[in-house]
Amino acid sequence: MKKLLIVCSVFFLASGFTKEEIASKIDENIVKEFKTELTQLQVRQVGPADIVEKVQNNDYEGVKAYLAKGGKPNMKWADNTLLMIAAKRGYNDICELLLSYYKPNMSIDETNKYGWTALMFAAGSNQGKTVDLLIKKGADKNHKTSSFLETVIGIAAINCANDALVALLDNGANIEQTSSYNYTPLMAAIDSYVVKDEVKILATVKLLNSRKANVNARAEEGETPLMIAAAKGYYNVVNFLLSKERLDQGDGKKIEINAEDAYGRTALQYAKDNAHPKTADLIKQRGGK
Repeated sequence: MKKLLIVCSVFFLASGFTKEEIASKIDENIVKEFKTELTQLQVRQVGPADIVEKVQNNDYEGVKAYLAKGGKPNMKWADNTLLMIAAKRGYNDICELLLSYYKPNMSIDETNKYGWTALMFAAGSNQGKTVDLLIKKGADKNHKTSSFLETVIGIAAINCANDALVALLDNGANIEQTSSYNYTPLMAAIDSYVVKDEVKILATVKLLNSRKANVNARAEEGETPLMIAAAKGYYNVVNFLLSKERLDQGDGKKIEINAEDAYGRTALQYAKDNAHPKTADLIKQRGGK
């Protein structure tokens, strides 16, 4: 049982869970769910579990020894490659080591079952230096998943991962690349389901604005970044979007404060409908109708 719990722990870690999350997930029911899969891995479970642990622990010499003995540099564990595991943690030396053993038929943009690449893992965990490294090694900075239409830059934006965003934009990533619902990175940051701290969201909004993000872009149903911020009640984000500071530091285009979505609703209506009177008053003071 103890051995089984250890392997389950490695499985969770490879999927991105923290040690604290693992403690809450591993119980008798979880163990039972893993029995079938672990039976299939029984013959080789020690080897893969061992190398995954070495990557997670940033054990450069251990990974080097594994590769020197003929270990697969693109081995998958819990459907994530070793490169994905290293990229998520920002282990650049191990990323470079793994890639140095890649053969022509091995892709730096290999995906897991969700369509995520190693670059996406690095972007989502705000590993700016790793993002830069992987792009320079040939990773596709504009990769988009086929199922959920997630983009590399969108993943960075929704996590308010500013270091990753800077690295992506410095390497030519498309700041207007859309994801599901036709969301731009600016929209993704404002409507983030990952980050709830308006201070962090505002910092990302300011960063994207400084890189000339389109503040009048339209989502699938005609929503603008201002409408999304109004619906969230993000007073400070709305204030910035309507400020001279944004104009001075952005693309110089005035925001369409009374733009209407596909149903005729304006940013002011979004604020009112979502019970954000303070934000609604601000929009009205700036000319919103």
